[in-house]
Amino acid sequence: MKIEINAGRQQLILRDEKNVPVKTYSVSTSKNGLGEKNVRAAPADRRAVDA
Repeated sequence: MKIEINAGRQQLILRDEKNVPVKTYSVSTSKNGLGEKNVRAAPADRRAVDA
């Protein structure tokens, strides 16, 4: 399984081994936006989580 976060759409997408979406959740990212310039901002880079 993989977890994908789409900050623009404010969504978390759970994907199976074939990269097919299994479940989608609404999420809330940092109120300070994305980026590395603002210490309180959410990181803007891509991350993958394998479980």
